[in-house]
Amino acid sequence: MYNCKEFTFPVWKGNRVLNESFLPRTREIKLLYRADRIESVTNLSGTRVFKEGRDYVLKDGGLHIPEGSDIRVMSDSEYNPSSADAKTHSEAGFKCTLGGYLMFGEGHFFHDLEYAVTYTHSESWTGFVPAPSDGKLPLTKSRIRTGKPFVFGFLGDSIGQGANASGLTGAEPFTPIWPEMVCQRLSLEMGAEVKCVNASLGGMNSDWGKTVVTEKFADTVPDVLLIEFGMNDATGGMDRNVFIGNCRGIADSIRKLNPECELIFVSTTLPNPLSFFLRDHETHEPLLAELSGEFGECAELVPMTTLHKCLLEKKNYWDMTGNNINHPNDFLVRVYAQAILAVLGL
Repeated sequence: MYNCKEFTFPVWKGNRVLNESFLPRTREIKLLYRADRIESVTNLSGTRVFKEGRDYVLKDGGLHIPEGSDIRVMSDSEYNPSSADAKTHSEAGFKCTLGGYLMFGEGHFFHDLEYAVTYTHSESWTGFVPAPSDGKLPLTKSRIRTGKPFVFGFLGDSIGQGANASGLTGAEPFTPIWPEMVCQRLSLEMGAEVKCVNASLGGMNSDWGKTVVTEKFADTVPDVLLIEFGMNDATGGMDRNVFIGNCRGIADSIRKLNPECELIFVSTTLPNPLSFFLRDHETHEPLLAELSGEFGECAELVPMTTLHKCLLEKKNYWDMTGNNINHPNDFLVRVYAQAILAVLGL
C-alpha cells in the first residue's frame, strides 16, 4: 500500500529498506545492503506474499531463490530472445548488444514480472548521497520552511511524465509519478499546498521543451521549475552543447514569465547498458552542473546520473526498470522523488 512518507524515505538512510525491487534472472538476488533479516518478499504490487524457506532464503546477506519456489526465475532466452515477436514482447525490435533482442514492455508489463523485498541491515551507505547546496534555491527553501504555498512546475520527457509508475499504469500499489510524490511530501511537511503543474510529455526532448515552455506555463507560472531532459536527447544523437543550449533556453524563457522563478536541473538516469540506447548520457551531468552555476543561487542540480550509477554498482539494471529500455520502475521512481526532496533539504 502506498504511503508517501515511507516511499520517500531515502534508501541511503536508516537500517531498513522498503520494497526494494528485483527481477529474478538467477537464483541469487543482489540487494543494496547485506540483509540481516528479511521482513517480507512480495510481488511488486504487494498483493501476493511469498513464504520464507519455501520461496526464498536469506543466505550470506543476500536473497536466494530455491528450486520449487513460486518466485519465477526468468530464463536467458526469455529476457534475451533471438527474434523480435509478440511472444517475447520484443516486437518493438530493441536489439541487445549480446545479440538477439531485449525483452520489452510498456504499461505494467514489467511491474507484473518484478518482486519486492523489505529487509533490515546493519550496514551504512557507502555510495553517493544527494544533498542541498548552501545558499541555493533560497526562495523555495524559505517557502518550505515557513509553510508558504507555491507552484512547482515540471517539464521533461516520458520519465518526467511518469512512464511505468504503477499509479499511472493502474496497477497496485498505485505509486504516484515522482513529480506528484515530491509535491505530496512537501505539502505534508509544510502543512500547505504545493501545486504540481507537470507539462512533461513522453517521447520529447529539450528541443521541444525550449519551444513549448512559455505556452505550457502561461496560465500557471511556477515559482520553481524542474527541467528533466536528456534520455531522448542523448539516444537521438543530439550534440551535448545543443542540449545544454536548449536547457538554458528553457530556463531563460521561464524567468521571463517569472523573474524570481528558481530552477532545478535533473540529469538523466541511464538506459539499459545491454541496449544500443546508451550513448552520450553520462556527459550531460557535468554540463548541467556548469549551467546551474551560471544561474547562481536560483538554480540547483539533482545528479540522478551519478545516483543511478551508484545503484547499478549494487544492483542489476533489470531490477529497477519499468520497460527494460529506459524507464524507471516504482522503486527507481521513488529514488527520483527522494533525491529531489534531499536537494530541497528534506
